Amino acid sequence: MRLVLFVFLFFIVGLTLQSQDYATAVGLAIASLVDYIVFERKRWIIGFTMDRLTSDFSKGMVAGFLTLITIYAIVYLFDGHKLVGVAFDKEAILIWFVICLVVALSEEIFIRGYVYGRLRYVFSGLVASVISSGLFAALHIFRAGFTLTAFTTLFFAGIMYAFMREKSGALWLPVGFHFAWNYTSGILGIWRGEQLVLITESSQGTLIHGGVYGIEGSIVTALLFLILTAVIGFRIVRDVTPRVQMKR
Repeated sequence: MRLVLFVFLFFIVGLTLQSQDYATAVGLAIASLVDYIVFERKRWIIGFTMDRLTSDFSKGMVAGFLTLITIYAIVYLFDGHKLVGVAFDKEAILIWFVICLVVALSEEIFIRGYVYGRLRYVFSGLVASVISSGLFAALHIFRAGFTLTAFTTLFFAGIMYAFMREKSGALWLPVGFHFAWNYTSGILGIWRGEQLVLITESSQGTLIHGGVYGIEGSIVTALLFLILTAVIGFRIVRDVTPRVQMKR
């Protein structure tokens, strides 16, 4: 019955929205929220701690923006892409803002809120991080141009998001990072054809700029997230006690 309700809600929401940009993410988020409220909310915390919303979301946005700008600059230095012009469409920028916010919030509710939270209730943070991050990467497999490099990037990004969720005790830090990453990618013209402000032209070296899939398919991005994950691992070894208790 529980699984039937989850699948029913997912398909109803997906068919209602009928959007390739966010239907799947929103459907999974709503289905998981209903499942959590009905069956799980008395046992563990999904991460809607409101007192940390503004500060954590802001910190996440800054971190996501700076990380992407760094990668953009590195790829540029290696001739992975070049700036060829400027475009400005206020309506497209606003629509992109809404899409990125909805997708980031929905994916984080499902993966770091519901999946990670449920796994963390039963298993260690490491096990919950690895499984939820693998699922996070797998959710993107059917997007055009998906590669092993993109999977690697998304997996390590998932580990980093899970660490943010664990240490802050809320979803807002990973939501902020996730939103800023996606939104800035579109502004810089490196998000799967979205060129809202800067018109960026890619070189022939798809391994450097990520090819059709975008900057997440770049070896530069994968290596940077690998380094960030290694730093997180080092911190976990030094401090094995989570700052926030996940169970009620």
